[in-house]
Amino acid sequence: MRAPVHRFPYFVLLNNGDCGGSLIAPDIVLTAGHCLPERTLSRHYKHAVDLAWAQVGIIARDEADDDYYFDGPDSSEEDFVVLRAFRHPKYRRYGDDEFSYDYSIVQLNGTSTLQYVSILRDESLLNETTHPYLTAMGLGWTQPDRPSKANWLHYVDLAWVNNEVCEEASYGEESYHGRIDLSHLCTFEPGKDSCNYDSGSPIVLTLTTPTKDGSIDGDPSGLRDFLVAQVSWGRECADQHFPAVNARLSAVIDWIDDTVCEWSVDPPADFGCSSITTTPAASNATDSPASTIDGQPWNFSVYIVDSVYVLLILFILAVFGWHRKRKVHDYKILE
Repeated sequence: MRAPVHRFPYFVLLNNGDCGGSLIAPDIVLTAGHCLPERTLSRHYKHAVDLAWAQVGIIARDEADDDYYFDGPDSSEEDFVVLRAFRHPKYRRYGDDEFSYDYSIVQLNGTSTLQYVSILRDESLLNETTHPYLTAMGLGWTQPDRPSKANWLHYVDLAWVNNEVCEEASYGEESYHGRIDLSHLCTFEPGKDSCNYDSGSPIVLTLTTPTKDGSIDGDPSGLRDFLVAQVSWGRECADQHFPAVNARLSAVIDWIDDTVCEWSVDPPADFGCSSITTTPAASNATDSPASTIDGQPWNFSVYIVDSVYVLLILFILAVFGWHRKRKVHDYKILE
């Protein structure tokens, strides 16, 4: 179904249609791990050729030039450059199109004014009786046998499937046995599904129970979406025998919280960040070669208040010539 304008303001299109994502903070997008380049990021690979741009609140594209934008009077799309990105440390790719812990967090080079989506933190709300359906959205293929991207943002309601039931799916010699883990959430609906180029796109639970004044967090419609998962992989689009396998967010909520709190310039309250942050500014990014630990680049920053401690730290550094670096993948656009 075509999405109404402004229905999903948190939907993000990455790199002109390669992947989708979810705005979870004014400057943070959550997407699939396989949406990042597979190569090790270093100063020799400073910008994400495969992930350079983010379009927040995108709703449509111009079929003539394959460019994504909505040029109507109600347009609210906001475009950003990808500043840096973090792939989950347990991310794994099996074969061509099968993933585990398929998560990445992307920091934008500015803050969006559009409404972000909150992550569902109480999975008991996923109840087959009261909330059996989730909503997936995207700008990918709308028909598996016709390789053409959608001209307008579409959404579809899908039933979520218990992991134990999902793992039992089989047909002929093909089976999901041993391929479903805690990072997965399966969905299934006959003839309906996400498809190619929807990777990383949001899958949400919409709650419709209003508060006493008829709204939820100020939304006069009484509706509020909560992010539950994101599109990851599956055997085929809308396969009649196998559910789609998505990336379940509750499996990595601590990693999401920690990363958002460390890097967002304006983390929402539900992430529980400390009032004292040490988030580095965007201008702190550097082209210098990254030190590595276990193959990952590291940066380290020290924040000192008392001048005595400043002198002490400088003395230690002078004597031992020691420094380390904190994990970060820096994305920069080459001139």
